[in-house]
Amino acid sequence: MTTTIEDKELSKELRELTLIGKNWLSELDLLEKDIRVLKKGYMKALSRVSAENNSEEADEVLFLFDKVWSIMEDVRIEAQAYLAFVATLIEHPDSVYNLSLLENHFKIEVKLKDLLRAFNAVKQMSGKLYSHY
Repeated sequence: MTTTIEDKELSKELRELTLIGKNWLSELDLLEKDIRVLKKGYMKALSRVSAENNSEEADEVLFLFDKVWSIMEDVRIEAQAYLAFVATLIEHPDSVYNLSLLENHFKIEVKLKDLLRAFNAVKQMSGKLYSHY
């Protein structure tokens, strides 16, 4: 189903979606900083112990940090593309769009929440292992 943007209410909703999208990017920026700081501290703790004392769990946590980082970058790209599309709709009110706009919005929202949960899980794992070193 496609619709032409003519309604002022719809334009207002699109501006709201833009604000939400910008908030996502801010959250991703904060998450990026948190991942850097936590991984750096974790690696510093690991460097204090000998290589033979490092466990497979420690390697798994480092792998998970990298995995979370990769997912974060993917979500950022999707959010930026989404914001660019919404901006196009605002700038060109006669644009035709389909309802995948809302689908994409909710998909990104779910991915961001899943990403934050994954980061918190890695954070807890690293905290438990960090306390052992």
